[in-house]
Amino acid sequence: FTQTKLSCFVTLASDLNLSNDTVSTFIVACSPLSGTHLVGATAPNFKTLAQAANALQNCGINGPVNLKILPGTYVEKVWFENIPGLMDTANYITVGSLSGDRNSVILTANTTMPNSIPVVIGMNEMTRFTLENVTVENNMQGETGGIYITGASSKIKIQNCKVVSNNPLGYGIIAGVDNGSTSYDVSFHNNI
Repeated sequence: FTQTKLSCFVTLASDLNLSNDTVSTFIVACSPLSGTHLVGATAPNFKTLAQAANALQNCGINGPVNLKILPGTYVEKVWFENIPGLMDTANYITVGSLSGDRNSVILTANTTMPNSIPVVIGMNEMTRFTLENVTVENNMQGETGGIYITGASSKIKIQNCKVVSNNPLGYGIIAGVDNGSTSYDVSFHNNI
């Protein structure tokens, strides 16, 4: 997964000020992901789960993807949506701890983080996605959550996870209707 910055210089005949003639954009050049990838490691894997989610959204998948998270506490907000290749029925994404112990990986966020997403992990319009063997801890204030499943998400599994909300206005898991779309075939197994 690599990002390349492209800069273009445009000069208009009536404008001789070259300092205001730069247009910049980011172009992401990458191959679709498949196989097992470590989170919490260094290249070619991912330092954070948010970095892995970004790679999935930009590069897509061309086979089953397993994101195995190394033991530790990860303070970040993660959003999964619009992953190219996920609609292929042979493809799926599984996110979980490398050890299989839900206490070894803690995914958490706090209110002071710059990202405006009010959840630790969110899924929108996702399918064939499993989150397993992790702790999701909501430490944000206000109406915030641990796991949020929205849009026409389907075939979602949350299993063997510990979901904690340290906020009286917050929630652990919410799944359902949003903007007229209904999530369906969402299952929860052996969670606390």
